[in-house]
Amino acid sequence: MTAVHMIAPDRRRHAEPIFVSGSLSIRQLPQAVKARLGKIVDDGVPVLVGDARGVDTAVQLYLSDWNVDAVTVFCTGSTPRNNIGGWPVTRVKSDARPGTREWHSAKDREMSLLAGAGLVIWDGTSKGSGFN
Repeated sequence: MTAVHMIAPDRRRHAEPIFVSGSLSIRQLPQAVKARLGKIVDDGVPVLVGDARGVDTAVQLYLSDWNVDAVTVFCTGSTPRNNIGGWPVTRVKSDARPGTREWHSAKDREMSLLAGAGLVIWDGTSKGSGFN
């Protein structure tokens, strides 16, 4: 079962981005997530998303299909692993060993600092989603 957790935004903030993340095992977005993303897009909220397979890529595909422009893809490598919509990229430096969970987590920490809210699509078991 897929769990969708919305971290409530601080109501004093307007048009701050939302950080969307989730499990690597989720390849297709549940209808509830698509509805939530649709509301986010309709409200004009910019989206910050990573470059991993799973939820990151599924979210990118959904946003690309709807021609959403207000998206920024974050990565820790020199180029993103996935950037389906050709959106702007923010590269985050990490001192951890390349390719490790710690290395990739640097971009998640940066997105969480920049976002006014977060949406985590979790498979109920993965450890990385819980940290976001």
